[in-house]
Amino acid sequence: MADEQGQERTERATERKRERARQKGTVCSSREIPSVAVMAGSILMLSYFGSVLLAAIIKQAAAVWREAWIFERWKDISVSALLQAASPLAFIFIILCVIGVFFNVVQIGWNFAPNVLAPKFTNIDPVAGAKRLFSLRGLAELLKSILKLAVIGLISYSVIKNSLDLLSTLGFMDIKHAAGIVFVLVRKLFTYGLIAFAFIAAADYGFQKYQYEKSLKMTRQEVKEEFREHEGDPHVKARLRKVQLEFARRRMMAEVPKAEVVITNPTHIAVALKYRPHKDAAPVVVAKGKGWLAQKIRELAQRYAVPIVERPELARELYRWVRIGQAVPIKLYQAVAEVLAYLYKLRRHVRI
Repeated sequence: MADEQGQERTERATERKRERARQKGTVCSSREIPSVAVMAGSILMLSYFGSVLLAAIIKQAAAVWREAWIFERWKDISVSALLQAASPLAFIFIILCVIGVFFNVVQIGWNFAPNVLAPKFTNIDPVAGAKRLFSLRGLAELLKSILKLAVIGLISYSVIKNSLDLLSTLGFMDIKHAAGIVFVLVRKLFTYGLIAFAFIAAADYGFQKYQYEKSLKMTRQEVKEEFREHEGDPHVKARLRKVQLEFARRRMMAEVPKAEVVITNPTHIAVALKYRPHKDAAPVVVAKGKGWLAQKIRELAQRYAVPIVERPELARELYRWVRIGQAVPIKLYQAVAEVLAYLYKLRRHVRI
């Protein structure tokens, strides 16, 4: 599959595109799974409530038959029978509807998409309908329908063929026993059909998943554009990051003239320390750098008469472990204190 620019849609859909597809009502689901679930629910209902329902039907049928010859009461009898049958049938119908809805939700989750309810011209367009009919999805639906009809026919033929002897005796049985035999045969048909349709539903879900993923695939250009929309233009972000770094560097360099001392390596590393005895618990690193930046820090320190002390090991430790704006750690207290004490001693001698 290729887009208008001839690019192949080979990339998996991003989470953002999947979310947009869900908002439009495009989800991966198989209609066969709820159908199989409803069939399974029907079998369970027949197993647990079938005998009670059958007895009620027989009783009502017998009552109707006894008074069927009274023409004047035929209407009342029919309405009464329908009303008595409505309650259990409505209960079964509601349970089966709940099962169908539940398995739809299991497949796609809660997804409110009002766009699906909006009328679309393509739904009544004969050309678009013909394209859908002869598409891969349309052919798959046709084959699935034929397969289901074939399965139903084979199962019905097999069950009835094996029960011909029993069915031939139904006319000699009372209605209760005849209805019980028919009930057992119907349940057998449902059970065999459930097993066959379960395989069809599994295959259909796999096909729907394949088609869904295929329809969502993107070209590399679409992935790049979506990433740019979500994360921002990488060129703009790079320029912004460069400006931020330059601003941080200027702010750092502005602190060098206020430093107490600059400790060097002597040429590769420079770390500027600031200490305010009444405010800071320990000296704070206000600037640091390697190579070209270290050279700039030394030049700025010389311009503003900030003392420069060569302590290679201490400079490496401060540069490696202490961030800008962070106080000197306890393990370096003694080494830094020795440097500051040395500077204070020199200042006293200069004053004298």
